[in-house]
Amino acid sequence: PGTITWAFKPIATVAVDDLRATELTALAAKNWSYYARVNGANITVEGRTSSGRFADVTHFIDWLHAEIQADVYTLLINNPKVPYTTTGIELVKNTIAGALRKGQARGGLADDTVPTVTVPKITDTDASDRANRILRDVKFTARLAGALHHIVIRGTVSV
Repeated sequence: PGTITWAFKPIATVAVDDLRATELTALAAKNWSYYARVNGANITVEGRTSSGRFADVTHFIDWLHAEIQADVYTLLINNPKVPYTTTGIELVKNTIAGALRKGQARGGLADDTVPTVTVPKITDTDASDRANRILRDVKFTARLAGALHHIVIRGTVSV
């Protein structure tokens, strides 16, 4: 996940759709992808899901969600205890940051920005949450790498 876009891809042994302009307009209005011959190449067009989100984004976000969950779970099972202390909270933070770095290495997250992970200070946690061993307000921000699908080029040729 994260290394490809689902647009501009040939599909072996699949016939292209022969679509009229009105059909193409209807597909675009519904964010449907299709397989067509474009400039001599049989390719997938757009790579969107019906929600309008690009399929590769959904694929990557699902992977990232699972990766963070698995990494945090691994942290919990590979340690005798992750203490509810500043040290324990930092372990959680660093584990999530590691998953985000993997997302960058896979090409799903932008590599020209640094993802951030924020965790609460131990003094800002609720006594009830500490008693129940619940750490809340763990957040991260990162930017998707995305992909280029449409490129606008302008130029001038002069004598």
